[in-house]
Amino acid sequence: MGVFLFISPVLHADEPEHTPQTYLTKYLTYVHWVEHLPTTIDPEFIQFIEPTTPLTQKLRNKWLYQLAKQQDWTHFHQYYRPTDDRALQCHEQTALYHLGQTQEALQGALPLWLSAQSQPLSCTTLFGLLLKNHLLTQAHIDQRITLSLAKNQGALALYLLKQSGSAREKEANALNQIAHDPKRIVLLQPGQLSGDLYLYGLKLVVSRNSKAAITLWHHPQTSRLLNGDQKQQFLAYLALYKAMRHQEDAELWFAQVSPKYRDPTLRDWEIRYALMHQKWHKILQLTTDATTNQPEPNWQYWHARALDALGRHQEALQHYQLLAQKRSYYGFLASVRSHQALHFESEPANQDLQSIAVYAPVLDKIAQLYHAKQGWLAARTLNEFSSELPKSEKSALTYWVAAHLHWPGKAIYLSSSDEALFHQLTLRFPLTYRQVIQTYAKAYHMPEALVYAIIRQESTFFEDITSQAGACGLMQILPRTAKIIAKQAKIAYSNDKELFSSTTNIHLGIAYLNMLSQPFHGHPLLMAAAYNAGPKQVQHWLKNHPPKDIDIWIETLPWQETRNYLKNVMAFYAVYQYRMQQTPNLDAFLQPFASKENNRSFGTPKKAV
Repeated sequence: MGVFLFISPVLHADEPEHTPQTYLTKYLTYVHWVEHLPTTIDPEFIQFIEPTTPLTQKLRNKWLYQLAKQQDWTHFHQYYRPTDDRALQCHEQTALYHLGQTQEALQGALPLWLSAQSQPLSCTTLFGLLLKNHLLTQAHIDQRITLSLAKNQGALALYLLKQSGSAREKEANALNQIAHDPKRIVLLQPGQLSGDLYLYGLKLVVSRNSKAAITLWHHPQTSRLLNGDQKQQFLAYLALYKAMRHQEDAELWFAQVSPKYRDPTLRDWEIRYALMHQKWHKILQLTTDATTNQPEPNWQYWHARALDALGRHQEALQHYQLLAQKRSYYGFLASVRSHQALHFESEPANQDLQSIAVYAPVLDKIAQLYHAKQGWLAARTLNEFSSELPKSEKSALTYWVAAHLHWPGKAIYLSSSDEALFHQLTLRFPLTYRQVIQTYAKAYHMPEALVYAIIRQESTFFEDITSQAGACGLMQILPRTAKIIAKQAKIAYSNDKELFSSTTNIHLGIAYLNMLSQPFHGHPLLMAAAYNAGPKQVQHWLKNHPPKDIDIWIETLPWQETRNYLKNVMAFYAVYQYRMQQTPNLDAFLQPFASKENNRSFGTPKKAV
């Protein structure tokens, strides 16, 4: 049964400028065609999909899949348009092959073939055709093997070696042995792929024992089997490995990497390594290069910090003031450094629901799906319907989702995925569950802004979400952790389903923050870090990664997930202070990691209510 009744005739390419009524007609026409894809060439359908828009592109792609399934390669090729869809790209090359354009098919297939990732089934079919007819040669196969090994995709490389049969049987056996014992690379004999296999094994040794890898690096076989390019790849890999683990000799290995091999990830970690040791001249040099080529806020900030540390305060201030205009983690840090008020770039959402009243047939259906617990279908409908709305109408629609469906997570998704709504903070940072949060935050002496920031980061306000690790609900609590919290805080808790109750989840989450406040002396940054990575891991970092300035400590944490988590929580904390009409202040986060006696700004342990 269809989602909507089909109304009004098809809109043509010369349709008038957007009005709610014309867009409603277009959308309902789109829905009709989605549910009734033509089985023959329908002129009305062709005319509808001809202007490329988000809706018509989606519809065209759906139809192309049908044509591919029918192996109607003539019409597939005729109506194919460039797309990011890898499966359709492969179908297009298959169409060219069947239409006799074999060289064109090969040229189109090569960029898809030369990937270190497994490709869609349609690509496997295409590659099979080209291999069977000797259009993809052993040289092409070897290229992909080399690429796979360079990207540490040993399983794909082994599959390709086995596909090559007797031509690469020796290399397949060697790779099998290296996978089990990487040090066997010294037994490799010179051959076409020996350097690739040697480099792959050498990198495996690094991950198991970096000292052993350095010993192998000086083995005579290394010079025999690795060319200059492969040697540089290894040096870059080892330098990155050591910097990420704060090993003292990382700088020695960075120095041996040629500029050509310093990709953004390596550059980022070279800067972080310099930050760990507060080598401000080096930081200034590296961030000058980084901000010239790619002016990202993080390196703009550290460039200013380096200038500041080197006594060039006026230059630093100019950089801080420019960066402080942005609502971001680094913008907020720049504001603190330059003694400016935090800047939020906020604009109001459109709360005029009358402006989208004409869309009632669609809105009613979305509401029906959502209340019938078919959230995935309601979400898909919202995504499709909103894809061509102008800013004011999309803002009103998003407000409707938040205020009438009480679906804050979806409102956040809609507003955060569209740059036009990026500054509408009431949509992106909702104050849902205010009474519950106020009650338990007060009971445990936790700032509401911290609780909101963690919910925003953990679940984006989706009540029913479960992570891959099994964490549940708004504050993403593991069932086993919930039992411990409930027991210690004397909270009524009978089964894991209660984690999907907003009240219970928030109560447990705030109680857990209270538990974390004790070993970390109420420091919100450490509490947030422990909430994400676990208290033992944070204690390990504090012991082995001695705190310097707080911003440096965050930037040089070895785990990317926790670095990003803390940056987001700090920024969200400030935004929620602003949303609650408090004076935004990050001092609690930026205070030194002090002793128990002088660090009780908040988070004082208190019995559960």
